[in-house]
Amino acid sequence: MWGRVPYCNCLADSATANVASALKHANLNVNLKELSPNEGWLYFAVRFDPHSATAEEVRAAMKAGGAEILDGPP
Repeated sequence: MWGRVPYCNCLADSATANVASALKHANLNVNLKELSPNEGWLYFAVRFDPHSATAEEVRAAMKAGGAEILDGPP
């Protein structure tokens, strides 16, 4: 699953810190990998085992963390 968050190199933490925190808070076993920033956005991919979490649970946690969900890879 892919998403993006606003990106500025002025951030003290990772731009995906809120998304990672929301995924952890939802007790979802996922792997979040940051991709490259582009035109003010940081793109990322979230991989998960569909036997341990549903796509809807992952989407909901990503949105709770401030991510915009993408239909496919950037």
